[in-house]
Amino acid sequence: EVEGWTINVVAGDDDSGHPNSAMAGAIFSYGTTTGMLQGGGKTPPSLGPTDNEGNCLGLVAVWGCGGYYYQEVTLPAGEYTINIPVYNQHGTNGTTTYFGFIPNSGTSQTIATPTTTGSWVTLTKSFTLTNETSGRICLGYKSNGSSSGANPHLFIDNVQILYKATVVKNVLQNAITAAT
Repeated sequence: EVEGWTINVVAGDDDSGHPNSAMAGAIFSYGTTTGMLQGGGKTPPSLGPTDNEGNCLGLVAVWGCGGYYYQEVTLPAGEYTINIPVYNQHGTNGTTTYFGFIPNSGTSQTIATPTTTGSWVTLTKSFTLTNETSGRICLGYKSNGSSSGANPHLFIDNVQILYKATVVKNVLQNAITAAT
């Protein structure tokens, strides 16, 4: 379990042969060589995205299955940028992404799963909501059907959601009129 986050496992089109190895996720300490993410002993990087020590989230998905960690949110109207630093230790196979904001209804604001390996990259997505919107902030992916040797082994830390309020023209005009 990851404090403050809920996990959702996504079944694949045919996961009958691998029901217990669809997705692995856990908290890892930077620099550890004893804690390994499934499939070939993939360990976390030695330091975080800002050369920080501590812990990160690690995850891998296989055999057409996947999953994501999420937090339920209701976002007010405004401009948003989501920044997700990710380290891909191994694997570049194509996936279905769950990184970003997935509203309960409407257009998902997701970011492609990284294929760069061996370094930190920051996944970034900017979007505007014109109305208050409920949904999930998500971190994860679904495998395209291959084994753990081909899929990304990801480590994630320091997720940011930046918000810029939208000033409604009528509210501003009313305030100017009242001040006059």
